[in-house]
Amino acid sequence: MKKDETLNSIVPPEKLKKWQTLGKKTAVEILGSSGNISQGEIFIQQWNKSERLAQAVKWGSIYWALAVICVFIPILHFVLVPAFVLAGPIAFYINLKREKLVLGGFGTCPKCGENLPIEKSKVEWPLADLCTHCHNTVKISLMKS
Repeated sequence: MKKDETLNSIVPPEKLKKWQTLGKKTAVEILGSSGNISQGEIFIQQWNKSERLAQAVKWGSIYWALAVICVFIPILHFVLVPAFVLAGPIAFYINLKREKLVLGGFGTCPKCGENLPIEKSKVEWPLADLCTHCHNTVKISLMKS
């Protein structure tokens, strides 16, 4: 099987194009529980301070707008309004602190050799994921140069 055919079976082309547009391609090592190592690639999106501030304001405002809308829902507004008022600053804080995000990626499972899609996650090395074929837990770390 050609590399492009294998890649297309793991990641839909439109998702891969989005990852390539938003993120930086990074080589990674995938370590299986048995000690075997394989390779893969992930895409990491990074935001500067002004982009993080814009995201934080956007999400905080969305939750506060939902709180205003929920004022007009009888009975439920006693719960929804306070919940969304509290969610606004929490969302603001979370988005302000998030500098990087793994959009996703792909590789080969070191145990069974099957294609391994790497899911979207926070950047906390080593990343942990699960092979969808053999259900082996893998640790994903940056490729050593």
